[in-house]
Amino acid sequence: MSQHHLLFEEAGQFKTGTILQDAGASLQVELPTGKRVKVKQGNVMLRFDAPGPAEMLAEALQEAENIDIDFLWEVAPQEEFDYQLLVDEYYGEKPSVVQQTAMLMRLHGMPVY
Repeated sequence: MSQHHLLFEEAGQFKTGTILQDAGASLQVELPTGKRVKVKQGNVMLRFDAPGPAEMLAEALQEAENIDIDFLWEVAPQEEFDYQLLVDEYYGEKPSVVQQTAMLMRLHGMPVY
């Protein structure tokens, strides 16, 4: 199976894990801690192969700190927008999974005022 890791949202937090089983509406996922959880497809934000789940999340947290939030809101459309368009605009073509995750984290941490 390609893209065997995922980023998902649970209780307002972003988490990563390795897909053990895909049952359609939900996935069995192993967290970096070894704990296994059931994740609904609707909570999955991204699927990826590399880096590993723990490394990706750590790198994304660091990258999120480097995102210029003032510039981001300057280039963001006034109307509702798809975050992927903003990621592409900010990073250019083919942003990495780390960059995509960093943008999600930054936007999640800085809601529109």
